Amino acid sequence: TPQKLALEGKWKDISTGENQVLAIKEDGTLWGWGSNQRKALGIKGSKGIVKTPTQIGTDTDWVKVKCITSRSYAIKSDGSLWACGDNANNMVGLNQPADSIDNFVEEFTKITMLTQGKVIDVSGCLNSTIVSIGENEEITGVYAWGFNIDGALGDGNGKLFTGPLTGFPFHSTPIKVNLPENLK
Repeated sequence: TPQKLALEGKWKDISTGENQVLAIKEDGTLWGWGSNQRKALGIKGSKGIVKTPTQIGTDTDWVKVKCITSRSYAIKSDGSLWACGDNANNMVGLNQPADSIDNFVEEFTKITMLTQGKVIDVSGCLNSTIVSIGENEEITGVYAWGFNIDGALGDGNGKLFTGPLTGFPFHSTPIKVNLPENLK
């Protein structure tokens, strides 16, 4: 049954992934707990389970978090996107060359391949990541990367999932989602 966590202070955002929880306090600090086996908490040096909420770094300008399976994303007040966790197929989004992809990104690292504007939201699933760009909560562009299973990347080139990922369209760098004209 649901139980109240004994957490001090006021919290403004929280997200859960496969086995991790990330939260932001009202003071802008980032906190995490749960499994760090696949580095999705971004707590460098931690192996295994983090049983109580633990502050991640010392920055105080975090505004939003999103856990997706075994990777995590956080947005800072300047609109920059940061990520950590399982980086299979470059899913974290560091835009690394195929021959030098890190399997895991151990601590939150700035995603520099999004240069179209400020990130205001991030979402996704096991095989894709979707990012909204804009200002003042108004979306001006949506970008995606990963496997284009069942059209998840929104570029009109997706394929129906019928088996293994072999042969599915894949983008390791962001592509613009084809949104309808005049969508507000």
